[in-house]
Amino acid sequence: VLDDLFELDALTKLGGQLLAAGFLVAFGVQFYFFTGPDGQVFSLDPAQRALLTGFLVVATINAVNFVDGLDGLAAGVVGVGALAFFLFCYQL
Repeated sequence: VLDDLFELDALTKLGGQLLAAGFLVAFGVQFYFFTGPDGQVFSLDPAQRALLTGFLVVATINAVNFVDGLDGLAAGVVGVGALAFFLFCYQL
């Protein structure tokens, strides 16, 4: 929201993204295991959990920010992704 209201520089945006990822890690919303392509399950220690969660959150925020050039494009991409994720979780 702040980026839409005011023109923020890249470092300020990155700081906000890292802060958002830090809140997720601090409140326990993070990966606890990782499943490989062959079905093998890898257990993660606390440092690996925090790094993987932070990396994926920052990467996802930046991916959505890259497609935010046209009206409705980012909302459509996020909506399709959310629907696919919901159907996948519902199937599990």
